[in-house]
Amino acid sequence: MTNYYDLPGDRCTEEEQLIELIKEYAANDFREKKCYSDMNQKYFAYHDRNNCKRTYDFILKNCQK
Repeated sequence: MTNYYDLPGDRCTEEEQLIELIKEYAANDFREKKCYSDMNQKYFAYHDRNNCKRTYDFILKNCQK
């Protein structure tokens, strides 16, 4: 089972934290942080722009029964 804290990405529980985080990302051209980029390799099999096609193909294949 995946622990919530194992998933890549920043977490905020307060509005002020979120505002500061948005400012930080904006200052860095909204680039993904290296630590999260590394974590993405662990959880995501594909790193392309074909997610919609894979989802569509899966639905089409499984709804034709």
